[in-house]
Amino acid sequence: MLELRADATAKAEAAIVESRMEHGLGPISTLIIRWGTLKAEDYFVAGTAWGKVKLIRDSMGKPVKVAPPSTAVDVAGFKKLPEPGYKTNSVLFLLN
Repeated sequence: MLELRADATAKAEAAIVESRMEHGLGPISTLIIRWGTLKAEDYFVAGTAWGKVKLIRDSMGKPVKVAPPSTAVDVAGFKKLPEPGYKTNSVLFLLN
């Protein structure tokens, strides 16, 4: 059996599943955290879209402060909508 592990202390990398505009929050993207931990107020870049994490919501819609590896979360803070469906080599890189 493979023992797959992600480093939770590293800067986060995530795959963008979908992007949408949400009233009152602006551009929102659903991400799957692949590596590291995403925290509120982290800066990020995804292709030509960038920003600072303003809000992280879990799959139940509840706000959380951190998103560990292998979780799906909604993130607000993008300056514009990123393209969904990024391949593995085009993931969200956090600059923190």
